[in-house]
Amino acid sequence: MPYRPNVRNAQREKGRTKVKSLLDPSFRYTKSIDTDIRKTFARIRREQQRQIRAQAVDASTNVLPLGQHKARAAA
Repeated sequence: MPYRPNVRNAQREKGRTKVKSLLDPSFRYTKSIDTDIRKTFARIRREQQRQIRAQAVDASTNVLPLGQHKARAAA
């Protein structure tokens, strides 16, 4: 029987980011006593909002009303 890769798994993995390994030299362990989970989640939310805003700006530069599209195509 020929090898058939699982397409669903491949599609799921496309959108994922790689997780840092414990063996990665840049990984630094932080003790739980030294971690403020509220600050961590707040930082992650801020980063996500920045990313969403950046994507919105990129998308808005690609959208043109139909009349402008024809004018730019003719130019």
